[in-house]
Formats: sequence, C-alpha cells, structure tokens
Amino acid sequence: MPKSKEEKHRLLTKEVADLFNTFGPNDVLYKEDGKGNWYLGDRKLTPAQLSQYADEAKLIGSTQLWGEIVKCLKYLTNRNMYLRGVTPDDYMAGKLTLFTLKNIEKILATAQGLKEPSQE
Repeated sequence: MPKSKEEKHRLLTKEVADLFNTFGPNDVLYKEDGKGNWYLGDRKLTPAQLSQYADEAKLIGSTQLWGEIVKCLKYLTNRNMYLRGVTPDDYMAGKLTLFTLKNIEKILATAQGLKEPSQE
C-alpha cells in the first residue's frame, strides 16, 4: 500500500491508464532507440519538422493564454471531482482529464527539446 501522496497519485494514475487503455506522451512523440530518429505517432519527422515543432512548442508553452488554460482546466477538474463529484465515475472522469492534460504538457516539453539527430 502506498504511503506518500506522490506514491498514491502515481499508483492511481497507472491504474486509470491501465483500466481505460489510455496512452502516454511517449506513444505520441518519441525517439527510436539506436537510430536517433524522432516520430510523431507513426510518422518519421524531418529535420525541418524537428526545428519547427521545437519552436512551436516553446511558443505555446510560453504564452500566458496556455498557462491560464492549464490552470483553469486543473481548477475546474479538481472542483468537479472533490466538490461536485458524487460517484466514483465522477472522480475517474476527473483523473482522466488530468491525465490527458499531463500528457499534453509532457509532449510539449519533449517537443521543446527536439533536435536533428546529427546535433545530439
């Protein structure tokens, strides 16, 4: 049984992911082992795309609007789970929303560091 809040959160996140057959950020944007190629889903990214996506991710992550959207979504989700939630499904729906938002944030963070294979 997990003891700390972080351990409980990690366990619950994993269980929700397994229960609902979700995906993680590494399923969306990932680097192929040994070859240094980056993929977005099944599509290999070109050097120009790597540079463009890195620039776009930096821009998105740095905007005030993006920060406010994330903050608002987290607040509304937590409010709905803890103050308005009635059933376990209400809580699970909230956790799925937070899980998806966290995946998006991780994908953006990964994209910000994209580099051409020869630059690594």
